[in-house]
Amino acid sequence: MRYLIIFLSLLLLCAKDSSTLTDKLYNLPRAYYAPKETNAEYRARMIVIRDAFMLESDDMAWRHGKRALRVMTLAIWRAETLFARDVHAGLPGYFGSDGGRAKCLGQLHITGLVPREEWQRLGGLDLEATRRCARATMRVIIAQTRACVPGGTWNAQVATRIFNAYATGNCSAHLEAKRLALRVRLFHMFYKWDELRDE
Repeated sequence: MRYLIIFLSLLLLCAKDSSTLTDKLYNLPRAYYAPKETNAEYRARMIVIRDAFMLESDDMAWRHGKRALRVMTLAIWRAETLFARDVHAGLPGYFGSDGGRAKCLGQLHITGLVPREEWQRLGGLDLEATRRCARATMRVIIAQTRACVPGGTWNAQVATRIFNAYATGNCSAHLEAKRLALRVRLFHMFYKWDELRDE
C-alpha cells in the first residue's frame, strides 16, 4: 500500500514542471511516521538536501554526466529513507539505518569506500554533514558503476544495474522486485526534472 501511495504521489508531481527543485522535493510525500517537524523546518531541510547533492555533483566526474549522477543520488536517497529526519540526522531510524549499521540519507555502511572515521561523520542535518553524505553516496555510485557496468551508454538498464549493486554491494545480486521498481520509478521521474540537468 505504501508503494502505491508513493507511486501515485510521484505521478502527480511529474505534472508540476513549473515548480522549483525545492518545491518539488518539498511536495514529495513525507515519511509516514515522520517525527514532528514544522513545514518551515521540513522546507529548510529540503533546501539543505538540494544544495548538498547539487554542490557535490559539481565536483564529481562521472562518465554518465552530472545529471545522471544527481538523478541516481536523489533516487537512492529517496528510496532508502523518504528523506526521513531521523535518518538524515544520523540517528537509528524507523525507516532506515539497518539496525545502526547504515548512516545518512545514502544508508551507507562502513566499507573500503566509506572508512569508519568518515562514516561516523555522515549523519547530520546541516549542509556540511549532508554534503559529506552526498560525496560518499556519489563515490559509491561511481565505484559500483566502474565495477559492475564497465561500458555502455546511459539508460534505464544501466541505472537498474547500479541500483542493484549499490543496495547489495554485489554486481550480480538483485534487489527485491518492489524495492527495485520504486528506485526505477524515482529515476524516471527525477530524470524529467529540468533543474537536475547539466549546466
